[in-house]
Order: sequence, then C-alpha cells, then structure tokens
Amino acid sequence: MIIKFTQRILFFILKPFYLFFTNCTVYGKENLKNIKEPIIITMNHKSAIDAFIFFVNIPMHLYLNLSPMRFMVETGKFHTASLNFFKNIGLVRLICIVFGHFQVVRGAKLSENLKESLEFLKSSNNGAVFIFIEGERILGDKFGKPRRGVAALAIASKKMVLPISIKGSDDMNLFNFWRKKVIINIGELFQAPNFREYEDEYYQEETFYIMNKIQELYKK
Repeated sequence: MIIKFTQRILFFILKPFYLFFTNCTVYGKENLKNIKEPIIITMNHKSAIDAFIFFVNIPMHLYLNLSPMRFMVETGKFHTASLNFFKNIGLVRLICIVFGHFQVVRGAKLSENLKESLEFLKSSNNGAVFIFIEGERILGDKFGKPRRGVAALAIASKKMVLPISIKGSDDMNLFNFWRKKVIINIGELFQAPNFREYEDEYYQEETFYIMNKIQELYKK
C-alpha cells in the first residue's frame, strides 16, 4: 500500500516535468489495457532513465493496471557519475526502499536475485516486475547479450511477459534529456515458452525468444 502511494506521488510530480522537457512517442498503449494480474515487463536498455521515461509517458489509467510497478535494480557500480554519487551518499538505497525496487547483486546466484520478485508475482493480485533484459546499457542501434533473469522469472512464476523497446534515449540522464526524440513500442503480452519443459539453469532458448520480441518492436 505504501509503495503504491509513493509511486503515484512520484508519477504526478514527474509526469508534467518530463512531458514538457522530453519528446517521446509511445506506440502500443492498447496492450496495457485489461491487465488483471501481475506481469513481467522487459525492455532493452539505453540510458539511466529509460524506466522513468516509460513510467511517465503512459496515461494514468493505464499505469494503474501496472501498479505497483516493482523495478529490479542492479546496485553495483553505475555507468554515470551522477548515479554513482547518489549511490555513495545512500540515496539509491533509500529510493529502492521507498519505491519498492528489488535490488540485484551482480554475481549472486540467480535464485537469490529473483527471490523477492518471484514472491511478489506469486502473492500479489496485481502489479508488475520491470527488468531490463540486457542488464546494462547498450548504446546505439545494437543489442547486448540478453540475461536469463527474465526467462527464469517468467517460467518460475508462470506470469505473462510484456515486451517493450525504447529507441533514442542513448546517454540521457537526470540532467541531460532536453527534447530528445524517443520512441517506445509496447508489444503484446505473451506466455514465455519452456522449450525444455523443466526449469534449467541456462534458459538460453527461452531468453533469446523473449529478446527477439523486443528486437522486432525496435525495428518498427
């Protein structure tokens, strides 16, 4: 309940600010309708604020279908000086606590990193877990190697996956986002396949199946 409240306050504060200073076009909003159970959202990763850009550029009534939106955040060393500064003064950890982010430790066991998000998906009546499939920022029109976390979480939870692509947000950060043209494509929900019909530790085929969905959206 507290996380829903803090996220909605943040939504109302950030939405008019980012809508004025950014130039983002969102396609596929209709795919956010009629979501009645927890889902997994996965997206490619270009900038430090990709999640915020998506968060504030969807209409409020559609955001409510995804609320609370629980982001998975890797809290090691960031690629930008500003985020590393906020991490060093404890602000990143505070934000994770207040807004309900799940912290991921690079190098930790997959089961440990996914434990909280899996419990959330199985016990909650609504909401979403948001994961960047590459696990790091990949600039330009390239894609990085997809991580297995999305596939592992989807198969273990048996929840639907919502693929999203983002283009044009390269190197954007909290202080550098003035009117850059950003395009977001939201795909259709799908059930992640389990090609091996059991849970293995690699999920290679399933991971590339999900990544292909995002790449198809990116090319549109």
